[in-house]
Amino acid sequence: MSYTSPKTLAETVALIQRDENSVYIAGGTDLMVRRSLGLETTQHLIDLSGISELRGITLDGDTLSIGATTTLAELAANPTIQSDYSALAEAALSIASPSIRNSATVAGNLLCENRCIYYDQSDFWQTAAGGCLKCGAEVCIATGSAKHCYSVFISDLAPVLICLDAQIEVLDHSSATALISKPVEWLYTGDGLAPHSISKQDILTRIVLPRPASTLGHADNPNISFRKLRPRASVDFTNLTIAMRRTKDGITLAASGIGPAPAVLRNTTTDDASALAAALLKQSQMIDNVSYRRPYRKEMLIETIRSMMVDE
Repeated sequence: MSYTSPKTLAETVALIQRDENSVYIAGGTDLMVRRSLGLETTQHLIDLSGISELRGITLDGDTLSIGATTTLAELAANPTIQSDYSALAEAALSIASPSIRNSATVAGNLLCENRCIYYDQSDFWQTAAGGCLKCGAEVCIATGSAKHCYSVFISDLAPVLICLDAQIEVLDHSSATALISKPVEWLYTGDGLAPHSISKQDILTRIVLPRPASTLGHADNPNISFRKLRPRASVDFTNLTIAMRRTKDGITLAASGIGPAPAVLRNTTTDDASALAAALLKQSQMIDNVSYRRPYRKEMLIETIRSMMVDE
């Protein structure tokens, strides 16, 4: 294995153009675990953590910019995030443990590999089980499907960022200057085998959020709430994460942990929790491949939405 630590984006692009068989690392809290299991075998690591262009949280007029390699701990502790985007701070604090949040990055959470109890296993386990579709075998262990992977999208930041109408900026690795600006949900394909719209060589550089209406002197400031379900509060990945936004236009919901991509409803006017849950489930492909069983997760989806609406 080889390791390179560039100091600028231009240097990084030059490295990846010379050797596209490379993988980026920053916090490494997901990548290195997958390497230990044999799920990631790329031999050249390019460390992005030393690139100042990718760090920091800054205000610029009507927007707030979050650098991709800003750690989850830095995000949660930022005074502007705490005061103006409290649900985002809550989501960051819900992830893993304090020691992991000190290393894990914002981009790393958004681009965390989809999970499945049949995929996140060692080579020995995979061999004994006959292999997983996501690992190159012929069928999905969870369903027996030869065509579809139902690995679960588990980012906790993404649902909140979607409700905040955040945009991501991506640097095309074929150019040192071409930035693509897209909504957060554009990042996700819904295909468990290849869950991200950007290639492994492209660089997510920052997340850009509009300033809350209250800070800009406008009246319709969205009220955003956050909930997360998992067996253990400081160890386990999500089995269900929901963010809800209320404005005069209606309710926006975004959920992770229920399918290969985030499920999103925008500006719906119904206030029936069962109907909202059913609409989210129509976008998802929920199967029994995480800690909690599907019937329980479906029930908790309804109850969680209902509790969020009561709290609102």
